[in-house]
Amino acid sequence: MVIDPTAGNYYLADSTGLGTQDATKALTCELATDVMKCGGKGFPNFSGDMTRLSTTGSSTGWSIDSNDTIHWSAQPNMKFSVGISGSKDLWAEVCPHHFTTHGEAKAIWI
Repeated sequence: MVIDPTAGNYYLADSTGLGTQDATKALTCELATDVMKCGGKGFPNFSGDMTRLSTTGSSTGWSIDSNDTIHWSAQPNMKFSVGISGSKDLWAEVCPHHFTTHGEAKAIWI
């Protein structure tokens, strides 16, 4: 998964929810029905207006559109951000007023 905010492309890199700009260190993610799994683990359930992305849990409602954009139906207008509590933290959020580095999650086909 890549998040494309104004800070550049970030990939989900490990089970702590950290991102990396090195595509060779990105986790491989798969979409089974509407459950996203990365590195063999699911994403956390959405809780509140911001959720730190990690590879634990098994939330549902993920889809990929014809432009390879990843959508998560946990909340309307879901955005993806980098750096809320650290320069490499990846978050899904519905609070666009907190920070200005928001982006889209894109599927990378290998």
